[in-house]
Amino acid sequence: MTFNPLKEKGLPMEKQVRNWSELAGRPYDKEEVDPYTRCRVILMNALEVEAALFLHEFNRMEKRTELKEQLAFQRRIEQQQQKAISGLIPGNESILENTIGYEQVAVDLTAYLARTVTDPYVKQVFDFGLLEDFDHLYRYSNLMETLEGKQANKLVHDYTEVMPGRPTIVEHRHPFDSIRAPIDPKKADSKDLLYILTLVAAEQQTMNFYMNMANRITDPVGRGLYIEIGMIEEQHVSQYESLLDPRMDSFEMMVVHEYNECYLYHSFMEKELDPRIRKIWELHLDMELGHLRNAVELMGKYTKKDAEELLPKRLPAPIVFEPNIKYVRDILESQVNLTAVGMDFKPVDQVDKNDRYFEYQNVVNGHWVPSEEVIEEHMDKFGEDYRLDLTDGERTGRVRPAEYYRMKTRSKDIFGLLNKEHNEVKMLFQKIRFAAAGRDALFSELAENLSLHMEGEEQLFYPRLEESDELKDLVVKGYEEHEEARTMLNDMVKIPVGENEWLARIGLLHTSVEHHIADEEGEIFIKAHKEIGPEESEEIARNYQMKEEIAFQTTAWIKEKHDVPHKTD
Repeated sequence: MTFNPLKEKGLPMEKQVRNWSELAGRPYDKEEVDPYTRCRVILMNALEVEAALFLHEFNRMEKRTELKEQLAFQRRIEQQQQKAISGLIPGNESILENTIGYEQVAVDLTAYLARTVTDPYVKQVFDFGLLEDFDHLYRYSNLMETLEGKQANKLVHDYTEVMPGRPTIVEHRHPFDSIRAPIDPKKADSKDLLYILTLVAAEQQTMNFYMNMANRITDPVGRGLYIEIGMIEEQHVSQYESLLDPRMDSFEMMVVHEYNECYLYHSFMEKELDPRIRKIWELHLDMELGHLRNAVELMGKYTKKDAEELLPKRLPAPIVFEPNIKYVRDILESQVNLTAVGMDFKPVDQVDKNDRYFEYQNVVNGHWVPSEEVIEEHMDKFGEDYRLDLTDGERTGRVRPAEYYRMKTRSKDIFGLLNKEHNEVKMLFQKIRFAAAGRDALFSELAENLSLHMEGEEQLFYPRLEESDELKDLVVKGYEEHEEARTMLNDMVKIPVGENEWLARIGLLHTSVEHHIADEEGEIFIKAHKEIGPEESEEIARNYQMKEEIAFQTTAWIKEKHDVPHKTD
């Protein structure tokens, strides 16, 4: 790409003031808009808000009247740009519909930046935040369907999956653990600096949105969910902004802000499908080039610094909103059990039980966790027959009744039996989370049911599937996930039931099992139907129903009747 913003004059500042009719444009049609057009509107609104707020902060620390006047003029234009973009969002979008858009931005923006960032530490920070925003999308999607009867897939289409990420309940960390190590701009790729600033703007806007919208939801669980997730967004803003180099002065940051806006407008101008909105991106790019030129001149005048030493002489590859389903799945598989310890990350099961993480968890989660109750309410309203729908064996994030899985209603065949046991396990997880007492007995029941289920599959179901070339690799993954679940169960038995560390681990086990079930029902079962006919399926089911009477080799602690330590509930 040969475009160099530092060499462009752009639209002169004095020609950028617009009248009210120019700013009060026509909103997009929420029923017709492409989800990624919505995402681009939300993100560019965030960039303009960030630019205006930064210039206000600059103004508060500045004494020179001449410079304050220059900042005031540029800030006024940034505010006009923000109004023009904000006005594209229609008033008939509900708060929850708007929220789904915010979380789709967070998921697909963060995933794209993590895939393409240069610095490995910055990538790890991005990946860490990604799994949390991914779970937020899932929680808000359940809330929207419960309260409004609307399904998130109609907003995100098939671009972004709606399924659990790192459980929101385990995302709450001590404030000290939100701080990350800053990059060194002299060593880092300048693109990484732009990426960080973009995420800071996006997450800050989301944080502010939730701060102001929590009190607009009438449902008590919904109000709680906005408060709970809003606090995670505060953690995200803290972690991303701490990646910025604190040694950069206000003039350097002003230049970087303006360059970044040029970068984003240029990126989105090339990909925008809506011709009317594309013209807005083109106009604002021309205006931002003028802002950048003004910022560069101010920096040269007051500090004698050269912008070309700070920023690339040509724009990096465009930032693109596009599906990141495979990338997110891969990160889920490898990093869902991480938490932050200081500036680094480690699996929860490797965190000392006396760590401040568990103390903080105990305080904030207390006796009520909205992000868990919202799933319970969804299940209560729609029943166990609601699950992730699939198309051609792939998750689309569509939540709807399970008539797609017609085999679920048949209890005589193996598919119906396995589906039934999956739902029993899911319900036990929910009961454990919300139990006021007797959690140790529920956990024993879960452990036994889950262990017998896995042993039954491995002895009577998986061996038949291994005969198929198409299913062989999927079954190997199934065995691995079973072993992971057994390891987690065995580790949990060493911890008193109900302690903070135990609560964190039950959340991770829940997520791991949910993903395994989604993979089985969404891909393995569908393909297995082609291999196993009705008569054979019923024969396997008859043998499977005898599983508690035959010698499955369950784990030793199951055989010992779950004689586990427990904390008084």
